[in-house]
Amino acid sequence: MERRQPVLVLLFFCLLVGGCSSILKLQLTYRLPEERAAFRGPISVEVVDRRPAPWVFTDRASKGAGAFSKDIQLSLAQPRVEKGLLMGTYEVSELFRVAFLERLKAAGINTGGSSDYRLVVEIQEFVVDLLRSSFVEKRWHVKIQYQGTLFRGNSPLYSQNVRVDSEKLRYWKEMGLEALATDSFTDAINNFDLQEAISRLR
Repeated sequence: MERRQPVLVLLFFCLLVGGCSSILKLQLTYRLPEERAAFRGPISVEVVDRRPAPWVFTDRASKGAGAFSKDIQLSLAQPRVEKGLLMGTYEVSELFRVAFLERLKAAGINTGGSSDYRLVVEIQEFVVDLLRSSFVEKRWHVKIQYQGTLFRGNSPLYSQNVRVDSEKLRYWKEMGLEALATDSFTDAINNFDLQEAISRLR
């Protein structure tokens, strides 16, 4: 009976303060595009995180919806398939790396082994904000920006700056964030013109 006392005290404290809070985790699904590349690779993927702060969620978002982890849960969906397969939980730079690797592989490009070709992704921004929050609605805002550069050795062959800036309004109990994060991240990864980049290798 004495061993149960610490547990009972903890439960009583949680009830007293209104419940023990848990760290929330952003979940998103990356939807692969339908594409095939003439180049078979290999191409390696490197990601450099140049964001000024490691946090994805703003203070306003955390105060309005709860504390979120820096790590993000990623699922992968094949073209024209709604439901994704869980890949794992990643910090932001690894999240981008996994997504680009999966895109290259789906396009028929080998990503294993040593290669003179590198796709370098420099993340400049990945921010989730809560513009408005009330009992009946939440307006989420997601901004993603990065520069993708394809190198042969140390020589850049193609470079593109990609920016996604989107909002979504959700009413009542629908949080809406997962759908917005999925659409924004998918657009950000797929908006890099892989076909144009590959054409520079010829």
